[in-house]
Amino acid sequence: MGDARNQPQPAAAVLPPEDDWDPGELTPEERRELRRRIRDHENPVRYVLFSDILPGRRWRLFLNLSDDTFCNDLGTASLFKRKQIALAVAEAWTEGRNRDLLVAKITIRGGKRKVLQYEKKPRSG
Repeated sequence: MGDARNQPQPAAAVLPPEDDWDPGELTPEERRELRRRIRDHENPVRYVLFSDILPGRRWRLFLNLSDDTFCNDLGTASLFKRKQIALAVAEAWTEGRNRDLLVAKITIRGGKRKVLQYEKKPRSG
C-alpha cells in the first residue's frame, strides 16, 4: 500500500477557508481584467489540428497529441484555446515530416464539438 503522505490532498486541505480570505476592493483596472478573463474562459471557440488525407477534402483526420495519433472523430482531437498556439504546435509537430497540418475553428455547445471553419490548404502551382 502507498504511503498517505504521497497521496494528493483535497483542495479543502490546501486552500484557506473562505472566511479567512479577503481580496479587498478591486480597482477599476482589476475589474476590467477580471471581466475579460471570465469572458475568455466562457468563450466556446477552440481550435484543432487536422490533415487532409485525400484531395478534395473528402477525408480529414484530426490530431490527438496525447496519443500521438490521428483520428476521424472530432471528439478525440486535441483542443487549443488560441489559434497561434495551434499553429506553433502544428509547425513543431510537422518538422521533418512530409505532412501538412491545418487548423479548424470549432465550438463546443452542450458537450458536442462542431466545426465552424476549416482552414484551406494553399494551392501549389
